[in-house]
Amino acid sequence: MVWPVTPMKRTLTILTLGAVLLSTGCAGYEVPWLSLYPLYQGGDSALDMELAGPWYSNDYESERLVFRKVANAYVMTDEILTDGQWKETDRYDAFLLRLGDVLFIDLSASSQLAIRGHLFLKIRLDGNQLGIESLNDEWLRQQVVEQAALSYLDLPDSTQPITAPTRELRRFLLKYANDPDAFATASAWYHRRSP
Repeated sequence: MVWPVTPMKRTLTILTLGAVLLSTGCAGYEVPWLSLYPLYQGGDSALDMELAGPWYSNDYESERLVFRKVANAYVMTDEILTDGQWKETDRYDAFLLRLGDVLFIDLSASSQLAIRGHLFLKIRLDGNQLGIESLNDEWLRQQVVEQAALSYLDLPDSTQPITAPTRELRRFLLKYANDPDAFATASAWYHRRSP
């Protein structure tokens, strides 16, 4: 069975591949930027949001994201419906935080990888609708490389990890949080409420 490559699936696959490439030094496959430092810091918490539970793709009936509260964060799993059963394909630590008036999720791959890369996604919650936007790869490349907005490692034929500390990452994302050029088209998800 071939699973559809949805925008969220692409984002999550890129996160996993990026972390693996960073940890193994593989070359020849370019993935978007990953940060070595998290976006969240002590004291951040936006767990009052109604994020926990399953969120189903608006585009693909056979894909969903499931958020489970764990302490002051979430565990997010990507699941595919196969033979009538939901099967977990990926698992991430997900920290929900607010910068200004915008919600972000800091996703990181499981701890079995040698390097824990962080991917930042902007989210919008509106009742039972969830929009998830990743940073626009070309826009981010221009900001980081041409404008020197954030420090990074220039690794030949590999992912360039952002090395800016959390404080600088937060300042950067707060500045561009509402810039439509900074983010790619949102993927849409919906929450099935119990009757």
